[in-house]
Amino acid sequence: MRGKIAFDRYSCYSARVSYQDKSYLIKGLFNANRAIDGDTVAFRVIPGTGSSPSMDEDDSLGGVEGVGKGDADESAAAKGVDKEPERERDQEAQVVSILERTPRHFCGSVAIKFSTDDATGDITPEVDVSAARKSAHFRAVKKNLPSVRLVLSSVTEYIGKRIVVSIESWERDSKYPRGRVVDVLGLIGDRDVEAEVILREHQIRHFGLTNPLLLSELPEMPWNPDYVETQNGRRRDLREEQICSVDPPGCKDIDDALHFKYLLDKNGRRTGLCEIGVHIADVSHFVRAGTQIDSEARRRGTTVYLFDRRVDMLPKLLTEELCSLRGQVERYAFSCLFTIETETGDIKDTQFCKSLIKSKASFMYQEAQDIIDNTARYGVTTQTAPCLNDLNHPSVDVTPALAQGLRGLLMIAMKLRQ
Repeated sequence: MRGKIAFDRYSCYSARVSYQDKSYLIKGLFNANRAIDGDTVAFRVIPGTGSSPSMDEDDSLGGVEGVGKGDADESAAAKGVDKEPERERDQEAQVVSILERTPRHFCGSVAIKFSTDDATGDITPEVDVSAARKSAHFRAVKKNLPSVRLVLSSVTEYIGKRIVVSIESWERDSKYPRGRVVDVLGLIGDRDVEAEVILREHQIRHFGLTNPLLLSELPEMPWNPDYVETQNGRRRDLREEQICSVDPPGCKDIDDALHFKYLLDKNGRRTGLCEIGVHIADVSHFVRAGTQIDSEARRRGTTVYLFDRRVDMLPKLLTEELCSLRGQVERYAFSCLFTIETETGDIKDTQFCKSLIKSKASFMYQEAQDIIDNTARYGVTTQTAPCLNDLNHPSVDVTPALAQGLRGLLMIAMKLRQ
């Protein structure tokens, strides 16, 4: 039988392999037979495994004075209690051949404890390591990889550092595979180094978006929209709407924005309905199917966020410029316009369209909250407020309509949560 072996997340001594929707247990290094996580293997089922366990004498009621097994069954039946079904043991298997090795490099460090001087950064092994020592064991960040034996030019050169190792071979009679160092990332504990380890271990692509061939598919900055699309009806012109965005501090890739307005009758009175617009950056205008950017984005699949950084799916020219719905600039978008009953929050109508928008402001959470709460300052007349998220426009004029829009969005959100 053939399958891909998957080791327990924290152990190299327990794994599973599947064949035709059935999973088999592989226990111990001997039965794993030099396979590592992700390898495609040929395996055989170990005879005599997988049967229902018989009850040990100590576990059965037959060992209790005055109660036999039959008596226990009859007693349980008389009380209407179902017997607990005996759990089947997993069938065990043994790897007989490795058909395809997983093409992986592994991040980790040599298995020698060390201490670091905070003042100088000097690394000192906690055991005496000869400068002439040429071999060491590699301990991977992945807990389900066995120790790897390394032959090095000098062990001391690698102590306290994150290294990348490739497994080169695993002899039949050896407990450990042999590997070689293919890269040195830097010091253990360094934030950038540990971030690199996370990205590599999870096989996250984090390079190549600055390739000139890739960027040549995008228009140069400064960029202006083509107004022909609004004139011929292909895009709806929403530049006069009180659109704004609300994002975390420092956000530059503003991919969504909102607007709110009360719908009025011909006499200028409120109808009991409002309109909420949800605007999403029109990435498809710039990224065409089959282009290099499209292919790269498919390989990445999503933007990945770490604690102190993000790994983009698309070039920054797109995410932070062409498709960033910043305040006071015109951008292409996809818009969804909801007609909503203000008292109940019921959706009465929905429209979808391509659009041209001009966000009035890029707010941070706290800025938006201040405008919502401060009705005395923001509500009657236009006031100037700092716009900390938009480096090109350090301040913004908060009109009564814009302040009303933020409060209206909050009102509808609260109704929808009820």
